[in-house]
Amino acid sequence: MLYRHDYEYLLRVIQRHEFRLIREFLLKYRPHDPNAINENAFAKDLETLYTIFATVDADKFMAVGDVTERMKNPIIKALMENPAVHSADVRTRLHAAEKRIKELQESVRNYEDLIRQYEERLKEDNALAVELKEMVKNADARLMDMNERLQAQGAELLETRRRLDEARQLLDEILSSKGWLWLTRFRRAKQLLHVGSRNHSS
Repeated sequence: MLYRHDYEYLLRVIQRHEFRLIREFLLKYRPHDPNAINENAFAKDLETLYTIFATVDADKFMAVGDVTERMKNPIIKALMENPAVHSADVRTRLHAAEKRIKELQESVRNYEDLIRQYEERLKEDNALAVELKEMVKNADARLMDMNERLQAQGAELLETRRRLDEARQLLDEILSSKGWLWLTRFRRAKQLLHVGSRNHSS
């Protein structure tokens, strides 16, 4: 490694030891033309990326599902302070992305709460539906029982009407018969004779 050996060393160190960032200059570095730091910029950036990917345990890093916890990784904290890989523009976009992720997480939690509420309401509605179904079943049974009773009463009414019709027909036959006519005349004559005999005796 020609350019980033110190950087690679520091990245390995901070994975094993805790570090702090000091916001002040502790030394001065004088760049001059023969410095390797002034050489091929592409090669330096390439070594920087290689150093990062060779040092970071990507599988372990990506296994952390929570973005906030993932950003606490020492490597990430170190890279956040490296302008070569984390410029002001990148930091701005990263902070915006973190904010958006938190908003989305909050939205997901809100949707989960709504889903739980809907599930509770659905359970209540299902219980109410079962209760209504049982009520309808009982009402149907009562209606069937009432229908059977009405049919029986209807049959009794028809039988009573038939008997009344027979009695009326029999009575009409009796009243229209000659025997009934003579009996009626006899009773009338008897009444008249009885009334006349009372008048004579008085």
